[in-house]
Amino acid sequence: MLRLQATAIHRTREKASRSGADRAVLCIEPDALPPGALGNVKGMQPIFEKKRQFQAGLEQVHGISMSDPLIAGNWFTAVLTLDATAKGGGRVRLHVFELFYSRAR
Repeated sequence: MLRLQATAIHRTREKASRSGADRAVLCIEPDALPPGALGNVKGMQPIFEKKRQFQAGLEQVHGISMSDPLIAGNWFTAVLTLDATAKGGGRVRLHVFELFYSRAR
């Protein structure tokens, strides 16, 4: 499964680079982030690096799920639930509200 995931990520990076989508991709965090948070980034490479840094801070992932999407025009949203143990910390259950916008070409 890990090999398939790595292949999918590599293909996503290639497509984004070729299409120019890399410049249009943003990852925006809430305003009041705790110290040490990864913050806002722009572009696919910084987003993948942010993901890598987040995963490096996890000791174990116990479960992960995504709600069904809610779609309105070019916008869609879903809730990501992550049950994990952070390195040097305890087990936490995160509920992340994901919001996406897709611009028609």
